[in-house]
Amino acid sequence: MESYLSNLFTTAQEHGNCFTLFHKSNSTELEMIAIESGLSESAVVRGLNNESVDIEMSMKPFAPNEIIRFRVNFAEDEYTTLNEPISGRFIIHDNSQIAVIREKSYRIQPGKYYIFYLSKYTDRLLPAPYVTDCRDYDVYNNNNNNDNNKNNNDKNDNYMMADSNNDSLKMIQQQQQQQNNQQEKETLESNNLLFREPSSKANCVIGCMARKTIETCNCWPPELPFLFNPELNASENHLKWCDWREKPPIKKWLDHKLPNETWFQYCFNKHEDECNGQCKADCRIDRYRIVSEEIEWPFKERIEHTDDNDLRRLKSCCAVISIRYWSAEQKINQYKPRFEIAEFTSNIGGLLSMWLGFSLFGFYNLNEKFFVRLWRHCMNERPQQQQQNTTEIDNDNDRKDSNQRSLPYIRKRSKQFSEENHGHSNVSSNT
Repeated sequence: MESYLSNLFTTAQEHGNCFTLFHKSNSTELEMIAIESGLSESAVVRGLNNESVDIEMSMKPFAPNEIIRFRVNFAEDEYTTLNEPISGRFIIHDNSQIAVIREKSYRIQPGKYYIFYLSKYTDRLLPAPYVTDCRDYDVYNNNNNNDNNKNNNDKNDNYMMADSNNDSLKMIQQQQQQQNNQQEKETLESNNLLFREPSSKANCVIGCMARKTIETCNCWPPELPFLFNPELNASENHLKWCDWREKPPIKKWLDHKLPNETWFQYCFNKHEDECNGQCKADCRIDRYRIVSEEIEWPFKERIEHTDDNDLRRLKSCCAVISIRYWSAEQKINQYKPRFEIAEFTSNIGGLLSMWLGFSLFGFYNLNEKFFVRLWRHCMNERPQQQQQNTTEIDNDNDRKDSNQRSLPYIRKRSKQFSEENHGHSNVSSNT
């Protein structure tokens, strides 16, 4: 088990274990594969030494358009179902995807030599606000990883600043830091296994449907590939496969499940449309047109140098797969904006000149004059307001001075008037 896990990207799927060569997450394996190609009569070796995927030795030189040739060992002795034929499934897909083997795959059998001719087509879409509204998953994931690393560094810096202030606080924050690191580690492990940072729309849909199935029925759907990593200790590693013939281990399902709804529909199938809507299309989509050819194997050159026992063993255990280019040309369909920025502005200027009688340059001059006059008007109003405020203050001061000058006269006048009244009262009393 450890031998092919170290060299191949392995997933568990409905039809069994699936081994992926040249996956993007394990790109270093390309450097470990020895490739010796040529048109000479010497033996040519291409492929990977492995228990399940072995190299093919042949005196026949490789074709100029041949990419890789490898031998698949079906290990017929390990089959537990004797009534089923020994066979496998083969699929060619983009190296950033986790392929679903039940879709667009070819059946391969031992004792056969398969040749697959590839023609590659690439679509390059445009992100929002254009209609295609795609997402560059590589750039998106790199930005998320950089943000996470930055946040972790900021947290560590904050902890170090607080540690220098108080020893008791240091112990508490170290414990909190360990708990946070453990939670972040568990989250990252879960993200890796559920493809929550997908490298394509297909992986995004896989992760979305897997999460919703786990939340609903607490099991992993066999329709999706499952990535098991023994180095990680995540809860998804301990999930069971969903058995649609039996009720999944869930509670209060009668409150949510419809009467005529199967477990497959309730747990898994109903989430497909929602996940397809949530996951945007790739900004780069690689498609492959494949033409296959099937030949009896081993070849005559091998039969002449092989005894009968070895010949029967090869016919019953192994098959050879050769992948070749159909053509060296690659067709690229690239979407471009209908109007560039310069074209868009020139079109607006043409419409303005046609319907309003002035050009975009004239419209710019008009706006410039309007804002200049508005600025001057505002600047002229400010001195007038200051002058008006000064005049009002002077008027208030004059009023106060006049009031203060008239106040003694009024007081004196009122005092004299009171004395006269007092004198008249005395005279009248004497009479």
